Amino acid sequence: AVRESWATILLGGVVAGGIYSGIFTVTESAAVGAILAVAIAVFRGKITLAQFWTNLQSTAATSAMLYIILIGANVFSYALTLSRLPDNIVTWFGGLDVHPLMIIAGLMVIYVILGALFDTVSAMVLTMPFVFPLVLNLGYDPIWWGIVMVMVIEIGMITPPIGINALIIKSMLPDSKLTEIYAGIVPFLLSDIVRLALVILFPALTLWLPTILDLPR
Repeated sequence: AVRESWATILLGGVVAGGIYSGIFTVTESAAVGAILAVAIAVFRGKITLAQFWTNLQSTAATSAMLYIILIGANVFSYALTLSRLPDNIVTWFGGLDVHPLMIIAGLMVIYVILGALFDTVSAMVLTMPFVFPLVLNLGYDPIWWGIVMVMVIEIGMITPPIGINALIIKSMLPDSKLTEIYAGIVPFLLSDIVRLALVILFPALTLWLPTILDLPR
């Protein structure tokens, strides 16, 4: 069995070893893994030049569709930044005379919407300068909020009727209906909501490890 799976072991070892040894970054490891996978396929006679060219064209088309989606999201993000709409919304939230948890709930709704439209980094960069000080003033732990924020954005990225990740999957599977993709997403969406609720109700789930490591907060 090991003799038959040597290629998988070699590929995983090179990628993981390169990352943990610092030879290349996580992003670069994807390129290294792809090149090594093609080399192994050629060596084992599993792919011909014609098949390689067809796969290359398919990959280029898929990558182009993904970049079009991300470019549109970045343009929209830049327009929102110029309008200062996120800043105004956060300022309005901060002035409400309500329980801090209600403000957190409102921020999470905003992040679900942003996650449906943008990638994680764009949503964070767009709002962090305004949201982070507000959350700290409400008395919440910054590590806890960082984890909650990422989880909520990721939920937004798969939430119907938009969900940028759902659109990306659709571009990769053009023969599948968007309704079928959303139906397949529902179990993961529900499990993410349960996981988010546990983190909110029991902040120690996210803080016990930083506490043990005595990380600055």
